[in-house]
Amino acid sequence: MDPATLARWERRLRPFVTRLPPALVVRLYAAGRRRFAAALARCRPPAVAVGEEHARVLWGIRFRAPLLNAAGMFKNGDGYEVAARQGAGGFLAGTTTAAPRRGNERHGVVQPFAPCPRSGAALNWLGLPNDGHARVAARLAAIGRRDGCPVGASVAA
Repeated sequence: MDPATLARWERRLRPFVTRLPPALVVRLYAAGRRRFAAALARCRPPAVAVGEEHARVLWGIRFRAPLLNAAGMFKNGDGYEVAARQGAGGFLAGTTTAAPRRGNERHGVVQPFAPCPRSGAALNWLGLPNDGHARVAARLAAIGRRDGCPVGASVAA
């Protein structure tokens, strides 16, 4: 199932799912978030044309548009193509650390994630899960970049 369809279903089901016991809701959403993120990174939507009037130059770097994905959206730098196709002005890989990290775990739930039933927002306690500086840097170096869509990463000590 494509990510857009999953998101539409989630929006419809959230009011009902969030009536389940809270521990079960967190487990379902934690597992679902990881699956959704992986599906989104593999998504290949039609490319969006971005007009030159949207381009910006910052720090000597040309961005074709002033909007980028959030740094935590693609944890290991694996969603460049979907962001670029959607017209992003650049791409940020999620925060990396020197050593790979699995992320937080509490009561058997890896990377806890909980939806807020009425606002559409969510809370997470992921704990910077990532493949480590070296592996993410190698992945980013291998990306076939599009003009005006530079690559960056959030880095933690």
